[in-house]
Amino acid sequence: MNPVESYLSVTRRLLRHVRSRTGWIVGSYAVFSTLWIFFSDQLLGRLMDDPEKLVRWSVYKGFAFVGVTSGLLLLLLRRAFGTMETGYVLLQTQETEIRRLNRLNAALGHINQAIMRLPVRAELFRRICQVLVEHGGFRLAWIGWHNPATRQLEPVAVAGDENDYIKNMKVYADERPEGLGPSGRAFRSNQPCVCNDVAGDPVVRPWRMELQRRGFHASVAIPIRNGDQVGGVLNVYADEPGFFQDKELALLTEATTDIAFALDNLCREEERRLAQARAQNEKLFSDTMIESMPGIVYFYDAQRRFLRWNRNFETVSGYARDEVARMHPLDFFAPEHRPLLEQRIAQVFEKGEAWVEAPFQSKDGRATPYFFTGRRVVLDGITCLAGVGIDISERRQAEDRKAESERKYRELVEHANSIILRWNSEGRITLLNEFGQRFFGYSAEEIIGRHVIGTIVPYTESGGRDLQRLMEQICANPKAFEQNVNENIRRNGEPVWISWTNRIVQDEQGQVLEILSIGTDISEQRKVNEALRRSEEQFRLIMENLADLVALLDRDGRRLYNSPSYREILGEPKNLLGSLSFEQIHPEDQARVREAFEDTVRTGRGHRLEYRLMNQHGEPRHIESQGSVIRDAQGETAQVVVVSRDVTERRQAEMALRVLNQTLKLEVAERTSELQAALVRAEAADRIKSAFLATMSHELRTPLNSIIGFTGIVLQGLAGPLNPEQTKQLGMVRGSARHLLELINDVLDISKIEAGQLEVHSEPFDLCASVERVTALIIPFAEKKGVALIATVSGELKEIVSDRRRVEQILINLLNNALKFTDQGRITLTVETVADYQPSPEGLPRAAIRMRVTDTGIGI
Repeated sequence: MNPVESYLSVTRRLLRHVRSRTGWIVGSYAVFSTLWIFFSDQLLGRLMDDPEKLVRWSVYKGFAFVGVTSGLLLLLLRRAFGTMETGYVLLQTQETEIRRLNRLNAALGHINQAIMRLPVRAELFRRICQVLVEHGGFRLAWIGWHNPATRQLEPVAVAGDENDYIKNMKVYADERPEGLGPSGRAFRSNQPCVCNDVAGDPVVRPWRMELQRRGFHASVAIPIRNGDQVGGVLNVYADEPGFFQDKELALLTEATTDIAFALDNLCREEERRLAQARAQNEKLFSDTMIESMPGIVYFYDAQRRFLRWNRNFETVSGYARDEVARMHPLDFFAPEHRPLLEQRIAQVFEKGEAWVEAPFQSKDGRATPYFFTGRRVVLDGITCLAGVGIDISERRQAEDRKAESERKYRELVEHANSIILRWNSEGRITLLNEFGQRFFGYSAEEIIGRHVIGTIVPYTESGGRDLQRLMEQICANPKAFEQNVNENIRRNGEPVWISWTNRIVQDEQGQVLEILSIGTDISEQRKVNEALRRSEEQFRLIMENLADLVALLDRDGRRLYNSPSYREILGEPKNLLGSLSFEQIHPEDQARVREAFEDTVRTGRGHRLEYRLMNQHGEPRHIESQGSVIRDAQGETAQVVVVSRDVTERRQAEMALRVLNQTLKLEVAERTSELQAALVRAEAADRIKSAFLATMSHELRTPLNSIIGFTGIVLQGLAGPLNPEQTKQLGMVRGSARHLLELINDVLDISKIEAGQLEVHSEPFDLCASVERVTALIIPFAEKKGVALIATVSGELKEIVSDRRRVEQILINLLNNALKFTDQGRITLTVETVADYQPSPEGLPRAAIRMRVTDTGIGI
């Protein structure tokens, strides 16, 4: 009976009870009244003779009647209304149960809607828990799903868990303490486990305090089946004890049955989806395999009708898909090849497989050699030929190239710049190429058939190794000597060193037939290697005795090598290997040094730094370093070489020098003031000297010019004839006067230079003519001393712009000076042009003329 029918039944019984009791009361009252009146009158009539007593007792009888009937009526009404009150309480209880069952029925309806609507198990579980809390009136609902690996009932859906109680709770499906609660029992027994009294049920003892603190007084755990076994448990909590009775339990069990049915449907749907996906994947795989085949793929039946082919078939043939579908397989071949192809097609359908090579002809008439393989298969119930065609044009070309390569190989062997030698297991030569013949000095007729020992290989190396024994070992075990270096000998007896690469040629039984040896002359390389070894030894000696500190660092600054000179500062160098070079640097300098090192690694640009290095005793040493990089094959920085020098003593000396400089500055300042006063006095004296020299030069030149002039007049014979002696003497007078005049002019020029009054008159003039005039003046004096004067003038010289008199004066002074200090030998004057003369480091290069006087005198 449903809750509504129960409610109506109780109401009808109550109304019938009220009606029946009312009639009973009225009937009872009528019968009792009638009997009371009749019997009381009869009794009083017999007992009372006195009328007054009879009247008085009649009144008493009336009062008694009223009292008795009132008590009886009260008793009857109380029984009637007590029954009504009991029925009303029962009616209220059933009304509460009806509301509760209505909520459960509504929740069950929502659960069924979720089952129909949600295709994912996790979403379905979350919705079920949400419906039980929101529509079923429960305080908390959660589903624990069994994890076979951990044996734990893991919460997969929760609703109403405000403080993450369920999330932090551990519940297990086995019989450990955490699995002895309602959830574990329900899972193991496959039966609902009800706890209608949290306060008194021992099953929930471990969780009682938490449940009561959250207001949970009843709970039920109902197993959820997944296929043929229990997969999880639905847990529901109520806030009143005794909540879960048969009807509530029946509805919740019905809900879990619906959930199990939904899980079965989801499982079947997942299996169907997976099967469909597998079928699609298999079809996609087969399609992909067919389309990804390197050649053409096709299927046709016994009637030669095409069933399927890949896109490459259309691409190669040039025919569209609908055209291929209407064509015969032999339409793609020239008529002369069709009989063979028809024979191989029939062989496939008869014997199961066949192959053929034939040119495949495309729509444009182009024929391409193909290798076809066919196999009999069943496709969709139809026996057909599955064929694959591979373009072998490249193979054909490869075969042609191979033949060409073999021809070239033969030519290469004959004309190679390496020694190519073939010799048999007995050590006798069967082939020596042309280069080898020239190298060793033998012709083919002279060397073929002879033993390698005694011809191209000496019996013993210059170092004493027995080469005859070595050749025997190579013949016995060639694989152990695939790379070999030994001393050889030419026909003229010249020893040479050759690096051999040996490969064996075996017969079908694996026996050695021949040994192919390719040799390279490494005599020069050995000399280079020996020189390199000596160089490395010298470098090692230099590094071991170098006073500077040399370190090799990787990109991170770790030490890969330290020179022995590090021993005095940081201790044993080998103990530093692998350590960071920055660890020994003073903390205040580490950042600066690391930044410079990283920049060097990144840019390849070295930095010169000075920093403090803490020695093995914890004392700072001033170090000056210069870094440079070693690059790898890709041009990236692989390692950094750092060359350092201990400049502590120099820094100390510099400090002492700075102190000394400060002292000297004070002394210099005092001396400068004294010199300044002396300079003022000297400048005044110099001005007086310059004025005196200028006046003296003028006064002296006047009589000298008169002497030169009158001497010239006399020499010209204007004053009368002169004998040779007189002419000679007067010539000497005039020469001395001119020389004195030149000295005076020089003095005057010096005075003008010092006074800042010398004037230079620049004008174009012929430098070659000036050189001729100067050398003409000097040559007589040079010849007199027996000194040769040689003038070399560049042919590119023409006119220049300068002061001709000053230029000639400079040349005369230079030549006179050279002649003065040269007693024998020669004086050379060279005049040449300079295209890129740079007068100063910061000036721009320009064209100039260089005049250079060299002599064989005593020098400075």
